[in-house]
Amino acid sequence: MTILSTSYIKISLYFHVTLFLLLSLTNSESQQEHSILLKIKLHLQNPSFLTHWNSSNTSYCSWPEIACTTGSVTGLTLVNHAIAQTIPSFICDLKNLTHVDFSQNLIPGEFPKDLFKCSNLEYLDLSLNNFVGKIPYDIQSLVHLQYLNLGSTNFDGEIPSSIGELKDLRFLHLQYCLFNETFHFEGKFLKILEIWLHWRNWIYQEII
Repeated sequence: MTILSTSYIKISLYFHVTLFLLLSLTNSESQQEHSILLKIKLHLQNPSFLTHWNSSNTSYCSWPEIACTTGSVTGLTLVNHAIAQTIPSFICDLKNLTHVDFSQNLIPGEFPKDLFKCSNLEYLDLSLNNFVGKIPYDIQSLVHLQYLNLGSTNFDGEIPSSIGELKDLRFLHLQYCLFNETFHFEGKFLKILEIWLHWRNWIYQEII
C-alpha cells in the first residue's frame, strides 16, 4: 500500500467519524428540544390546541407555534389561548430562544424571572395577562432584548430605571398597567424607536 493510499484512508476515516459525531449530536439536541416542548405542553395541562404536539410528531419545526433556525427552536408563540398556568420555569432549557410571545392569555403570578436564563432573548411579549407585582430591577439581565411588551397587565410600583441599561431595546410597551407616575429616562434610551407608557405615546427617532 502506498503512502498516498494510506493518507487517503486516514482522511476518509476522519471525515466519516466527524460526520457521524455531528449527526449524533444534532439528533441528540433535536430529541432534547422535542422532549422540552412536550414538557411545556404537560405544564399547560395538555390543552386541546396543542394536540399536534405529541411524541409521534417529531417535526416540531413545522408546528405553527414554533420557529426554528437551522433546525433549532428559536421562537415560541402561544397567543390568545386562555392559558391560565404560569410560564414554565424550564422554558429556557430551549437554549436558542430569541422570541417568546405569551400575549393575550390569563397567565397569573409575578414576572417570570426564569426568563432571565434565556441569554439570547430579543423579543418578549407578555401583554394582556394577569401578571402582578413589580418589574424586577435586574431585568437588564436580558441584554439582547430589542422588543419588550408588558402592557395591559397588573404590574405596579415604579418602572425600574434599569430598563435603560438594555442598550439594544427599540420598542418598549408598558401602557395600561398600575405603575405610579415615576419614571426616569436618565438619557439612556438612545436607540429607542417607540415607547408606550400609561395612556400616552411617544415616538423617538433612532440615534446611533
